[in-house]
Amino acid sequence: MAAQDERLVCSSQAKLDELFLHWLSLPEAQQYVLTLLTNARKGKPLVNVIADSGSSAPHLLEAGGLSPKNRGGIASPPPRSPTGRSHKLSPEGPGKDGVPMWVDGGHTAPASGAMGKEGAHEDAVMADRQAPAVRKPTATAVAAHIPRFFTPRQPSKDAVDSAQGEMSEIDCLFSANPSGLTNESFKPFAVKVCGFPSFFAQELFGKLVLPGQSVVTRAKCMQWWEVHMKHKKPEVRLFHLLRDPKNQFVTRADWKRRLAVLLDTHPGLDFLKATPEFQDRYLECVVERIYYVNNRACNDKLSVHDLTLSNLVRVLKYVDEEQDINKVLDYFSYEHFYVLYCKFWELDADHDFLLDRDDLVKLCNYTLTYRIVDRCVCVNAWCVCVFV
Repeated sequence: MAAQDERLVCSSQAKLDELFLHWLSLPEAQQYVLTLLTNARKGKPLVNVIADSGSSAPHLLEAGGLSPKNRGGIASPPPRSPTGRSHKLSPEGPGKDGVPMWVDGGHTAPASGAMGKEGAHEDAVMADRQAPAVRKPTATAVAAHIPRFFTPRQPSKDAVDSAQGEMSEIDCLFSANPSGLTNESFKPFAVKVCGFPSFFAQELFGKLVLPGQSVVTRAKCMQWWEVHMKHKKPEVRLFHLLRDPKNQFVTRADWKRRLAVLLDTHPGLDFLKATPEFQDRYLECVVERIYYVNNRACNDKLSVHDLTLSNLVRVLKYVDEEQDINKVLDYFSYEHFYVLYCKFWELDADHDFLLDRDDLVKLCNYTLTYRIVDRCVCVNAWCVCVFV
């Protein structure tokens, strides 16, 4: 019995293959297949190609070559892509002229054997369903539109307003000094336009003045302001002032060179002018404290990111405004420096301004062990500071 069933299956398959080859040899079928392939390559929806294939399609349908089933001598339409709603024959029976009705998602249309205007309408409906949906903005969506609040690489409104005020200040300065700014008249540009403390005005003047001249022209000031100042944060401006043009970081030597003017101009440090040695030690202590607090990478290179996260801009302005240097507790207090210096002098037995292993072990009345001291002064230690 099983062998007989197997022979029947093989015989049926062979007959189906024969019928398929016969159908494929028909010119109308070949034209139909070529139309499908062309539409697929062009990205068109594969809907009712029979209606678009010309006058030969009805003859192909009548021959029964496009569908394995015929209903009342009328060929069924070709299978379509799934669209979320099933296609089925209408249970309501035949439509006009005795033609069966094809139900598509609740809309009825005549079968493809008698396609006319109704068939074309069905093609349009199916094409719209299979084409990608395009959302059209509604009145509610337009009314609820949220304006863009983040514009990358675009200055904020406050930065634009600040730039306009700085530009007005530049116009006022050069209207009063049309030939250029001298070393005395240059301070308003450094303080009011660039936002630097007054003791950095001389350093900025040296950057902008041309060799052999004693005044800074408007063109040079505008060039510096456009490149390094306009729409920039105060920390970024300070970074461009302090760093060497060849480097993208600030070194200890840069700080010492820029802060040297502070020792001669600040009223709270006038008493140090008689002792240049203490001036150097004080400046060295200030720079070391700045790097100890803000140089997070501990590579002796202060980056723009380090300056952005620091409070240096605020502290420098406070130093410029406060006449008592001891009230500036961050970095610049002379009293703090003196305490550190006395402790260092006490530990440094040979007074060579270097703490070796035997000197450092005396810290805190010999509470440190030699293993701790060796760890502090070893080559791989991440921080070795002059004032401990």
